[in-house]
Amino acid sequence: MKLKIFLPIAAVALLLFGVVLLALTVSSPNSELVKDVTLSDTDVTQETLETSANGLIPGDSREYTLNFKGQSSGNYTLKFQFVELNDGALKDSVKVTFVYGDKSDEYDLAYLLKGNIVTLNIKVLPKQATTLKLIYSIPLTVGNEAQNATADFVINLSGDKN
Repeated sequence: MKLKIFLPIAAVALLLFGVVLLALTVSSPNSELVKDVTLSDTDVTQETLETSANGLIPGDSREYTLNFKGQSSGNYTLKFQFVELNDGALKDSVKVTFVYGDKSDEYDLAYLLKGNIVTLNIKVLPKQATTLKLIYSIPLTVGNEAQNATADFVINLSGDKN
């Protein structure tokens, strides 16, 4: 008798849990990635950042946070070089925005994939992360040409203390 009551209640509870989990996954299109980068005081720091703009739809954005740390305070020059892995049509629709403090710079992904390098100067304090946000977005004005399109690339980052 108790089993007849317990099984339907357990099934409903599992179903509700699945619905809540699905809703949380679908409702968070701005998936965020956080990466910590430790900058060297004496050598040029080299990192390859793996990010993605795939799956974006018009009006959508994806945000990546880069936390830069140094062993001592100082000014650093960061260079971001975007390298295309596979030719994809999505690059023509994606905007890339670098946000550092109260400054922001926006570029077309296609422009960056042609070998153009973004150079930023940042100040790093000891034991404190300096945050830079990298945001990929597709404007609402982009039509169906972005549907099922891809853009496969990596970002080569170099950081040098001034």
